[in-house]
Amino acid sequence: MMEGFFTAKAWHNGKNVPGGYGLRFSKGSREFLNGFKTVELELPTGSVIDIGISPSFKRDCPELRSAEIGRWLLLANLAPWPKGDPPEFRVHRVSGHRFRVS
Repeated sequence: MMEGFFTAKAWHNGKNVPGGYGLRFSKGSREFLNGFKTVELELPTGSVIDIGISPSFKRDCPELRSAEIGRWLLLANLAPWPKGDPPEFRVHRVSGHRFRVS
């Protein structure tokens, strides 16, 4: 984590539906979330969502997936994006297991 935040990139599974989107975290960022079973994400829309962290998150599925994330990305015209160029976001720790995406 640098300067009070870490980064995440938008992710999708190839289907342009809200449930097919999420935020993908780098290996370093995943370490920052180590030990949490769930996180609360404050999205730029003002909504707060609870997302479970799967055991495979640290290994090979570094995404937090949620239809709410997909709705936000689609409504904000951040998705779909050009191939290979997903938007990137700053993720700030608010407290405990609560994080703000900006």
